[in-house]
Amino acid sequence: MAYAPKATRWGSFDDLVNTTGLAQRTLVYIREREPGVLVFRVVGKRTEYDIGSCNANLRKRERDKAEADAQRGGLDEAQTRKTTAVAQLAELKVALANRTVIPIDEAAAILDSALAQLRSQLVTLPQRWAPMLVGQPTIAAATAQLDKALAVLMATLTNVGLV
Repeated sequence: MAYAPKATRWGSFDDLVNTTGLAQRTLVYIREREPGVLVFRVVGKRTEYDIGSCNANLRKRERDKAEADAQRGGLDEAQTRKTTAVAQLAELKVALANRTVIPIDEAAAILDSALAQLRSQLVTLPQRWAPMLVGQPTIAAATAQLDKALAVLMATLTNVGLV
């Protein structure tokens, strides 16, 4: 049994847009600048597109474009990547010298130190401040004492440069 080719399916421009997933502007550009890619016919005042042929031609166009880009971009692309990497490395060295950035291990050490100091302050908070809160005549007076405790804890963070 012989295979019968599928009949040509003609559709509107909107059908072509929906089928291909390309923007209307893109398809108009292709029709104007690359004759033969979009197969169409004019019936009266309507323009109809051969949806199957258009899809096949658009896929071929993309393949051809990708192959041309791959051939053209080889050495130039590698040189561009190298130049960009060298420039980024120079910028990083300047930033390190100016101390606008620091290495991760240095930042981790600073944070570890600050958290250790804060932890030691928090662990001793009840023993150090409870006696000062006992016998306070008002909530406002107790709150004032707790504010002093908080100021001591914040000073710990400020001394390490975190606040």
